[in-house]
Amino acid sequence: MSLSLSWKRTGWQTASSGAFGASGGIAAIGVTNIYLTHFPAEPKATMYRFTFMGAGVSEGFLPVGINFSMASMPSYGTDVWRCPSLFGDDSPSNAEAFNHIPACILSVGASVGPGWSGSAIFFGSPIPMIGGVNRYVTFITGADMGMPGGSISMVSGFIAGWM
Repeated sequence: MSLSLSWKRTGWQTASSGAFGASGGIAAIGVTNIYLTHFPAEPKATMYRFTFMGAGVSEGFLPVGINFSMASMPSYGTDVWRCPSLFGDDSPSNAEAFNHIPACILSVGASVGPGWSGSAIFFGSPIPMIGGVNRYVTFITGADMGMPGGSISMVSGFIAGWM
């Protein structure tokens, strides 16, 4: 194990996402398709879909909540960054590097039917840490649909596969 204290762009960028989330009380579940491109290593048109599944906690204005978004809805993502890490200076060279690893999605959103949300996606750790055991982090914001109100949630799980 080696220590790397610097941030580094990986060549991957978040293009879009589609998600379904539900909560009751403080419990939450979620499934998210995360769409990434790998540029300049591959043509910008090559898009990979990574499926995240997890459970966690949520707090909102209502005791229950449901929200969803589709990849075709407007969204904006950032580069995927390699965090300062105990795992060294490795950048994901192919899609398999993201497969079957733990992940955590921290989201905040508000809606009255149509709404907007923002998420931080932490790859490599089931908790939202920047550095240490986390390998990569990216941020995405976009349109969604949901029950009226606002919420914040943290869902931990894993990347269940990619296409």
